[in-house]
Amino acid sequence: MQKVVWAEHEFTGPGRFSGVLKKPRVDPKWNYYRDIAVLAWRTNGAVIERDSIVDLTEKMDETGRLLWEAPLGWWTIVRFGHTTTGNINEPSPVSGRGLECDKLSREALAAHFAAYPARILEDAGPNAGKSLPRILIDSYEAGDQNWTPLFREEFKKRRGYDPVPWLPVLTKRLIGSPEITARVQWDWRKTIEELFAENYYGYMAELVHQHPGVQLEAEPYGGTFSTLRVGGLLDTPMSEFWEKPSQNGWETLRPVASSGHTWGKRIIAAESFTAWPVGVWEKDPNSLKATGDRAFCLGVNQIVLSSTAHQPWPDAKPGMTMGWWGTRFGSTQTWWEHGAPEWIKYLTRCQFLLQGGLFVGDIAYLEHGLMTPEPGPFIFRTGMSARPWSFPYGYNGDTFDEGVLLKRMRVEDGRVVLPDGMSYRLLVLPGPVMTPPVARRVRQLVREGATVIGPKPERSPSLQDYPACDREVARIGNEVWGDCDGKNVTERAFGKGRIFCGEPVEEVLEQAGIEPDFQLPDLNETGAIMWIHRRVGSADVYFVSNQTGSPLETPASFRVKGMLPELWRADTGKIEEAGVWWTKGGRTVLPLRLESSGSVFVVFRKAAGHADPVVSIKGKGATVAMRQGRLYVEADRTGLYELRTAGGKLRRVELRDVPDPVQVKGPWELRFPPNWGAPERVTLDSLISWPAHPDPGVKYFSGTATYVKEIEVPARMCERGRILYLDLGSVKNIAHVRVNGKDLGVLWKPPFRMEVTEAVKAGMNHVEIQVTNLWANRLIGDEQEPEDCEWGKEQVFGWVKPPLWAGRPLRKVPEWLVEGKARPSKGRYTFVTYDSFRKDSSLLESGLLGPVTLRAPGRVSVNP
Repeated sequence: MQKVVWAEHEFTGPGRFSGVLKKPRVDPKWNYYRDIAVLAWRTNGAVIERDSIVDLTEKMDETGRLLWEAPLGWWTIVRFGHTTTGNINEPSPVSGRGLECDKLSREALAAHFAAYPARILEDAGPNAGKSLPRILIDSYEAGDQNWTPLFREEFKKRRGYDPVPWLPVLTKRLIGSPEITARVQWDWRKTIEELFAENYYGYMAELVHQHPGVQLEAEPYGGTFSTLRVGGLLDTPMSEFWEKPSQNGWETLRPVASSGHTWGKRIIAAESFTAWPVGVWEKDPNSLKATGDRAFCLGVNQIVLSSTAHQPWPDAKPGMTMGWWGTRFGSTQTWWEHGAPEWIKYLTRCQFLLQGGLFVGDIAYLEHGLMTPEPGPFIFRTGMSARPWSFPYGYNGDTFDEGVLLKRMRVEDGRVVLPDGMSYRLLVLPGPVMTPPVARRVRQLVREGATVIGPKPERSPSLQDYPACDREVARIGNEVWGDCDGKNVTERAFGKGRIFCGEPVEEVLEQAGIEPDFQLPDLNETGAIMWIHRRVGSADVYFVSNQTGSPLETPASFRVKGMLPELWRADTGKIEEAGVWWTKGGRTVLPLRLESSGSVFVVFRKAAGHADPVVSIKGKGATVAMRQGRLYVEADRTGLYELRTAGGKLRRVELRDVPDPVQVKGPWELRFPPNWGAPERVTLDSLISWPAHPDPGVKYFSGTATYVKEIEVPARMCERGRILYLDLGSVKNIAHVRVNGKDLGVLWKPPFRMEVTEAVKAGMNHVEIQVTNLWANRLIGDEQEPEDCEWGKEQVFGWVKPPLWAGRPLRKVPEWLVEGKARPSKGRYTFVTYDSFRKDSSLLESGLLGPVTLRAPGRVSVNP
């Protein structure tokens, strides 16, 4: 990777300059330098006059000696060259470390690819494209560059003028005027963005595709390039999100998803649940669920878990980690056999629905970063070049780049349409600055019927073909916008389309009669509930997520008419018709009840027909459910319940003789696995958290222990037609239930309640509840014992204020482990390569906390 460097000399003319120009300073570690040019200009203040710049390159010889007859004036002479940026590939073992390859050069990438990825793919032989299906470029973290050996030629070809006379711009000087300098900066940045896209990501895709079946996946952000453009060059664009919304990566999701939507990519992947090195052993599937659902609502539809470490010592647990980074996924997690399979089924079902069909968005924003020049010193910025646009409440959409505008957009029936089927109702422009090709294309789209929001174009951001470029942009602006100035006139028709300027997007949507896609009258704009909408064939599929830690009930209004709402439960795989819903103003309204961090797919795929749906139920604690085509009222209490239908009909149903819930009291027998520090079994008079037990083996236990109890079930609860539930109350963290030898499955999130009707009988019933907690307690327990490993220096995580103690890395693998010998510290049961706890670290609540209750709610059919 290359950057421009320079060394300056002062000289007063007239007179003969004869001397060796000093080389620009370079890093002696690499000692690499090549000349670009020698320029001189009169020093007359803060702004360099363009006509005063003199190219002296041909007057300097190979030794750096310059011979020049300088005219009258004070002259600044600058020797420009290029050197390596010094950025090296990380992380890497020392033997594989070296300078990052030039990202703007096809020749450099070809050499890199041949020497590294191609060799792996060739060694894989027939497995390339099968067990080795893709090359992944992780998030871009190699820094910026502003030069490559062919930069001058590429710039001339793309921008139409020579960049060398404008090199002083890189020294933070103004040439001509701030406006002219900003145009050069824009052209320079634009050229770098194009070279990044074409010569690095685009060419990488070409090289990868030379190997049959292999695809390119990348996280296209963090560098001086367009996320939206690069995402379109990949087989799979990939974003990232960390374990909490307050942490890193979340700003990448919408731009990367937009790049996929607008360039026809079905899969939007994400490096998922990456974690700070604090509290890494304190995560379970339930604590990760809302985070994953949030990512789904922002456009992700493929989860890539971060991270899983290979385990070279099968009996050493938790074992190997990726240093201090990442949520710990893999076979050594306590919950990998109990909870992880169910959670992964949930993610898989979500992905199946979210990968189908097309994303539904009303608004398309033109990328902001490429359209606005920034006067002043030229600073290369890393990060997202696409502005993270916000959408009005109840609406969704995408950001797109100029490539999509110029190559893929057309208009059908007033909508802006893409070749893959995506369409938008509004096109939003970022400002009064755009290139002539963009202005021409916008004019054509409006003429064909598009609705566009944005100020009148006035000028180009580029120096290319200046000032003619400005005249053309202004001419198009006057032609299309006319007297629409955003103050006195805010709307104008042109061709079949319309232009709006100076009005908020929300008002334009309202004027155009475009209703919100999704509304929550009780929770508008709180962020408590997130959503996304896809259209799969003729079906509308909404995913709705409760982002809070408390249950929520609210009516949700969908922009769907005449269709029957179904509730698809990704956690169980069950599909049910909504029991209560109605239509209002041509929309479907559905009361939603979402548990803590709960979610549901609302699917409209069947015509509503002539049904007269229930719109309300009166009576405390009652619910209406559709089961096998019949409508039922269910409640925990005896009583009279009143239902009202959309047609105004009133129906009363009575629940009789509903048994009172039965709370299961102690004692409980609790059994532990052998050889893991805990007693074989203990008896608990009442349910307590394991750390509250006096026995250290129970106090510090991590893993799976089994509660065993004989529970007496009253005959009334087992009467024909009743449904019986076992409610476990609070569980830390996962429960696997068996009743009378029948496996009833795993509960990994609240509510920890399951139907046990088919397994229970009147009288005594044998119940076993396996409960799995987290690794933290056993790791803390081991800290009470003597050391038998060599640890490195304690580390502090400084990304937060105040910095947090994070732990210490293993200095080397102990001989007793490598050689399979007995462990020196007899009281230790765990081994891990990164020590995240101290002796006095806080223990986590663990076990079955209850209260455990049997419930047999009454149920009566509403149907005649």
